[in-house]
Amino acid sequence: RGAMEGARRVPGWTPVDFLILRHGQTTWNARGIIQGQADAPLDDVGRAQARALAEFLAGDGDANLSARRKSGLTRPGLPVVTSDLSRAVDTARVLADALVRARARDDPTRLDPGDDRDPSDEPEQIVATNKLRERHVGRLQGLARLDAKAADPEAWRA
Repeated sequence: RGAMEGARRVPGWTPVDFLILRHGQTTWNARGIIQGQADAPLDDVGRAQARALAEFLAGDGDANLSARRKSGLTRPGLPVVTSDLSRAVDTARVLADALVRARARDDPTRLDPGDDRDPSDEPEQIVATNKLRERHVGRLQGLARLDAKAADPEAWRA
């Protein structure tokens, strides 16, 4: 059964499934540093997490999941919207690339006859915006979590 089955339909509105995902682990996450809006990059663990999530969502290697995924995760034309911080953009790029591969695998005929492009060459649109950034944590940004309360009790309470 689809996620929207039995849901109230509103005339003129089209229901859309969406996922909210967190970026992979960053160098600062691993060291226990408060990042806020600082642009800490993904580390090796974070890149592996992004790949594992992308493979799971795209159904790579799992025929049962691949069949269930056809409910809409790989519909063409739907952007991957992300924060503009590199950790989020890098995670989104891995996800978008997996969705393109899945779309090509699921529907290799979607290109017009005579079009010799590989459907997996068509990149998924990524929209990066500062409106999806994490909260700015002021003076706590860049401090180790273990030291933050003692270093700035007023900011910690806020």
